[in-house]
This record gives sequence, structure tokens and C-alpha cells, in this order.
Amino acid sequence: DWSSDVCSSDLVFDGSTTVVPLLEAGLVEPYAPPSAAAIPERYRDPQGRWNAVLLEFLTIGYDARKVAPADVPKKREDLLDPKWRGKMIWSASPGLTGGAGFVAHTLADMGETAGLAFLSELRKQEITPHPGDGHAVIGEMAKGKFPLGLQIFNHHTFIERSKGHDIRWVKMEPILSFSNNMGLVKGAPHPNAAKLFIDFALSPEGQAIIRDGRHIPASDKVDALELDLKQGFRINYVSPVTAAEKMIGWLAAYRRIFE
Repeated sequence: DWSSDVCSSDLVFDGSTTVVPLLEAGLVEPYAPPSAAAIPERYRDPQGRWNAVLLEFLTIGYDARKVAPADVPKKREDLLDPKWRGKMIWSASPGLTGGAGFVAHTLADMGETAGLAFLSELRKQEITPHPGDGHAVIGEMAKGKFPLGLQIFNHHTFIERSKGHDIRWVKMEPILSFSNNMGLVKGAPHPNAAKLFIDFALSPEGQAIIRDGRHIPASDKVDALELDLKQGFRINYVSPVTAAEKMIGWLAAYRRIFE
């Protein structure tokens, strides 16, 4: 729209890094609605240009029909057990939800030297890359094709269990997290309506709609449908700015090691 001097959008809603080029181009206008006060500070832009609407937590998922409680991986190194060779799956998508996100999280948590050494060993486990997203990966697990999935959205396991598939997630701390964010487009054709919508989306009422849609609300005032989907564990939160700055390097490392 802006390249043709026409703006038909009021809002930007971003799942990872799309908002960053808009921020850099000055196309997102600061707006801090009253309801944003209930969004934890880490999930808000310091300049007020975006606020998290919902949260994502990525971790290890397992098929409880195939993995005995004693065999559930408790720590990252457990994934190197020979019994898991050829039995793990992750998304090949070039973002935090795929193998590149696992690489990013490992390097952040373990440090570059130890992290790269671990990833080199993990490569020997012959993880299956799936061309789809995280939802497609857990779908393959629900079909009984893989006992373990990496970079699984923890709330997707809740959804799968509601369908009768006993897919569970592991609190392997810290858990990688990112947010889906909303902001006001500069020069929006309907700025007042857009502001009202943002305020509602972040309010307890709007966040309850997100919760009831089986997502994880960002507001401290609204819990997830299952309390442990949102609380009780340490996280490694990757902001949109951090993801945009480092994703090229993370993706290069993933491709160098695993492709």
C-alpha cells in the first residue's frame, strides 16, 4: 500500500518478524491503549508501537501412546539417546517454529560453543524435516507416525487431546517463546476504530475470546484454558526485533548443520 502512496490498512498483526521492516520504515504509529497496562512489559514495544495479543511457547512434544513416562525426555541431552534416532520430527519452515528456532534457542541457552557441539551430535539423530508448519508436525504425531516432535506449540497438545490424541508437552526449561503482536498503521484510514479495536483486543474481554479460541492470551488478567500452558516455567522470549536481527544467522546455522 505505502509503495503506491495508498494506505488501506488500519492495523498490523504480526506473528514473528513482519512488523520490524514496518517499524524501521516508520509505518507504525505509537499507541498505548489503557488495556496494555495488563500486558507484561517484556511483551510490549518500549516505544508503544506494538503490544503482544497472544503468546506462543515452543517445546518438546511426545505421543503418550508410544512413549512410556520413564522414557519422556527431561532435558535437551536426552534427545541424543540412540532410541530416538529417526523417530523425531520438526518443521523445516525458516522461522522460530522450525528447526532454525530450535537452533536459536539452543545457542541462546547453552552458549555458542556448547550449543554447536550439541547440535552436531543431534544431527546424527536424523530428525525428519516437515515442509509444513508446527500444526502439520503435531498432526503427523497425532497419526502415530512419530513419538517425538521438536518445536511443538504447547497449546496444540491441548487441542489434540480434545480430539482424542494423547499428545503431551515437556517443560524443558527454559521454553522458547514469541508473541503475536498488534499495532496501529501510521496514516490509517480509520484510526479511531483501529484504536478501539486494539484496546478491546488487549482488554480482559478481548483476551477471553482469544483464550476461548484455545490460544494463550498475553494479558496477566486472563489465564489459558489450562493454567500450566502459560505459567510455572522459565522462558526465553524472542522479541520481533531480536528475531529479525538474528534469524538469518540462525537459519544459516540450521542449514549448515542439518541440511
